Amino acid sequence: MKIRFIVFLSMLSMLMAACEDGATQEGPDEVDPRLEAFAADLADWHCSMDEVCCTAEDDRWTFLATTYESHEACVEAEKARLIDGLAPEHTTLRLDRLQAVWEAHLAYYGTDCDSPPADRFVAGAYDDAVSGLYEGTVAAGAACDFSYECAPGLRCGEDHTCVTLPVEDEACNLNDG
Repeated sequence: MKIRFIVFLSMLSMLMAACEDGATQEGPDEVDPRLEAFAADLADWHCSMDEVCCTAEDDRWTFLATTYESHEACVEAEKARLIDGLAPEHTTLRLDRLQAVWEAHLAYYGTDCDSPPADRFVAGAYDDAVSGLYEGTVAAGAACDFSYECAPGLRCGEDHTCVTLPVEDEACNLNDG
């Protein structure tokens, strides 16, 4: 759970991207209302969970409650961090998928201090939603570091170039970072 949550927060910390309907965020001073609402909801959830779930025995949370003077200060700072984070290079943020990510996040992590469910369908829906948040823009044969940078239908190969997905009987050595 901790690794999946860290991966999710890492992806979300990279939410600053350039967004026409469902595509990209235009300019650093113009924040799409969908991105702002998503960042506010996630920040509120994270700060609330931290306040409720943090105990000396529980290291699953980052103890934001001890960092900020109030819940409101936590939400504003975390929201700004999410919006101002760096976008992954060579990707487009899919704003039209933010609601699906939010719903999958709540289904997976919930709103209490329990661990995420072991239900593989809930976990799979969460993974699918998060992986669909970015769309790569790197063409076949061009340099890449991670598969999420490659255009749809491609993955980052062992030689760090975008390659087509392997077919049956081909090696699957890919940089899915």
